Amino acid sequence: MNLRTLSILAAAAAVGMSGCRRPATATGDGTPAPGAGAGAEATPLAAPRLRAAVDAYKQVQNPENDAAVRQGIAEVNTEIANLEDLVAKRHGRDRQKVASKLRHLEAYLSEETTRFAEIQAAPALKAPSPGKEALGAGKAGDTTPPPGRAPDR
Repeated sequence: MNLRTLSILAAAAAVGMSGCRRPATATGDGTPAPGAGAGAEATPLAAPRLRAAVDAYKQVQNPENDAAVRQGIAEVNTEIANLEDLVAKRHGRDRQKVASKLRHLEAYLSEETTRFAEIQAAPALKAPSPGKEALGAGKAGDTTPPPGRAPDR
């Protein structure tokens, strides 16, 4: 990815994270409210939206689908930040469960980001179509020299 793409992704992540809301807590210190288990706030909700956005972008590459993918990436980054926060606050088995979800979500984000980058790069990597020729290439059997070159004698 180029510098512009990375800058956009970083900005989208920052904007996405600034508007995230924390789940209700019982004590205000980040401890979950009664009835909220270890996985309640750790369930990746943005992952299916990101996959759908990348699929839509694969079908139609337009600015709207591009923005949807970038928004999905920002939402998954927000969920990753929330899981990192939970890992820091949890202990024992709960921490292991959340850490496992965190690792899976990070791997998923990496896969989807790679898939998105491959889709973006595909048009640039395509070979020229058979009807079009590279610059300077003449037709088979054409004996006229390229411009600026004298004919061979």
